Amino acid sequence: MRPQFLVTALLLIAPLADADILRLRDGGQLQGDLEEVVLKTGGSHKIIDGESIASLTVTGDANAKVVLKKGDSLFGTLASLRVRTRAGTRTLSGSDVKSLAASDDIVPKAPPVKKPDSVISDDDDKEDSKATTEEQKKLLALNKSVWEESHGEIGTIKDDDEKAVKKEYQSKVDKVVDAAKKVNSTIQSKIRERERREREYRAELREYNRQRSRDRNNKNSNYRYNRRAPQKPRHNDGLEKDQRELAGIRSAGIKLKRIIGDKMSDIERAASDREDRIKYVYYDNKKKILAGEELSEKAMRERFKNAMTLKERD
Repeated sequence: MRPQFLVTALLLIAPLADADILRLRDGGQLQGDLEEVVLKTGGSHKIIDGESIASLTVTGDANAKVVLKKGDSLFGTLASLRVRTRAGTRTLSGSDVKSLAASDDIVPKAPPVKKPDSVISDDDDKEDSKATTEEQKKLLALNKSVWEESHGEIGTIKDDDEKAVKKEYQSKVDKVVDAAKKVNSTIQSKIRERERREREYRAELREYNRQRSRDRNNKNSNYRYNRRAPQKPRHNDGLEKDQRELAGIRSAGIKLKRIIGDKMSDIERAASDREDRIKYVYYDNKKKILAGEELSEKAMRERFKNAMTLKERD
């Protein structure tokens, strides 16, 4: 089992680092979090939560294939979709979209790890019955006992290796997450301030136009509305720089997530390799014992020890 920190760390990095990538028909792409897809099927429209989508492919006539994360596939005409980007939420027409790369597919996955074969065959006891002497029976029992000890040690080594990864990467994960949270908070504050200034500008512009219109329509009035038109706000708050910084932090998060995943996969592979090796030694020892070859307890333990340290089999 992976250390709890890795589960937490990857979950924290994921929303900062991962994003869905929409490839558009004009050759561009849009990166963000897919929130909703509207698929026209027959005479009705089906609304699909973006979190449930694994992939989306659209042909030239907007016919779409939606593959859900649970494995089901849906077919229909892509009516529209909504995606949340750093700049805000956008709704796109289905005719604008070419394909979707879900966030789970953006970060390369580690190769699948073979599940350790840690179980001795059910026919093992039948083979042990072939022992003809008490010494053979004793050595066979010892062989099985040492295999069980080695099997337990593999779990200990695996736990220790995972703890070492935790010790090495916990502070780095915390640093990336904290930095992303801080910059993202600054970005959101600046966006809210820009939106406030834009609202004020539009309100002032409406009032300006209303007063101007009233003045023009009142021919008997000696009053002339001579206030200058409000100026569209200019933003010099460094938002774009902050957004670039956040993109860099997210990129670092993706890289860190990949490194952690690769190291955990290496640990799984090492455990699997050790399981295979001690099982080989177990059956090879058994073969030697039943063939009447001399095999001391010291030699037996040494063979298991060599297998555990991933030395070449003799």
